[in-house]
Amino acid sequence: MEALPSNLVSLYLYKNNIGVQGAELLAIALRSNKSLAVLDLADNNLGTKGIEILKESIISNKTLHELKVNNNNLGSGNGSKVIAEILKQQESLKKLDISNNNIKDLGIIEHIAKTLGITKIKAVIMKINGITDTGAQAIVDNVKQEIRIDITCNDIENQVLLDQIQELGLAILIQELVAELAGQIHDQAD
Repeated sequence: MEALPSNLVSLYLYKNNIGVQGAELLAIALRSNKSLAVLDLADNNLGTKGIEILKESIISNKTLHELKVNNNNLGSGNGSKVIAEILKQQESLKKLDISNNNIKDLGIIEHIAKTLGITKIKAVIMKINGITDTGAQAIVDNVKQEIRIDITCNDIENQVLLDQIQELGLAILIQELVAELAGQIHDQAD
């Protein structure tokens, strides 16, 4: 794969089954891009090895705001550890989708929850990961800043924990709604 266009802002590779070989080529191509804001790698059979290969290219990109790596079989071990490292080191990232990666409580407790507590990210989607009350409690215990976390479609039974996680993102949701309304008012005034 040749270098990506230097002005490329969004790259959607959803369901291309790039696997590890594609990840190697993409990692090289990403190094030259200085404008990428959205990278969608959902459903690409990356696995732990693929996300490890892409990690440095993702971290070094200073314009990346949204990363989708859902449904890539990252697991609760090294894959979730790599996600935590990306969260910790990638300073421009605002939204991350890690849904349907079989992260389970172990990946949340050992890697992701602790990192969520220190990151600047504003939204994390982690649906369908086999997370139970134990993993949800780890999130509540570690995350104190405002962050929108979508943890639906997991195995969490404790409604109080679900409510606490939703409350983490309430202020952000209100800010977004106010900004949207202000934009609509401004548009109407023009």
